[in-house]
Amino acid sequence: MQLTEFIIIHILSICCLLDVSSTRSPPTATILPKIFFDPDKDSNDIFGLMSNDDMRGVAAILAKRTSRERMEIKISYSQLYGRNLKEDVAGKTKDEFHRLLKALLSPVPDYLIEEINWSLDQGKNWEYMSIICTSPGDLLKEMVYKYNNSEC
Repeated sequence: MQLTEFIIIHILSICCLLDVSSTRSPPTATILPKIFFDPDKDSNDIFGLMSNDDMRGVAAILAKRTSRERMEIKISYSQLYGRNLKEDVAGKTKDEFHRLLKALLSPVPDYLIEEINWSLDQGKNWEYMSIICTSPGDLLKEMVYKYNNSEC
């Protein structure tokens, strides 16, 4: 068993022992699905913005969409242009902005796994613990499945 796996299993077992019941109301989403969402229109807009090197405009579109809507935009972009949106964005950005757009275009479990791996590589960075301890059980199971099957 690798150290990383040991740490994750240990933290998961601790989190399972914690009493997570609370009288607080559940959190409310800050970005809600759009009633008239059209992934093809967003894909066309993004393609045009990227043609003009307007990556801030691309970020503005993606930041207004839910995770599910962003995944639909990725699929639409691929179908319309035969290209991978995440790769196109990666080729036009760098540093923190690159990391932000890459995160916006990643499914939540994949993004969290990348962040956990990054945190573990940093040595004394404890971000991985806050991710694991605050993620719901179904998300943790999906992350463990993807991690064990090398999908990330």
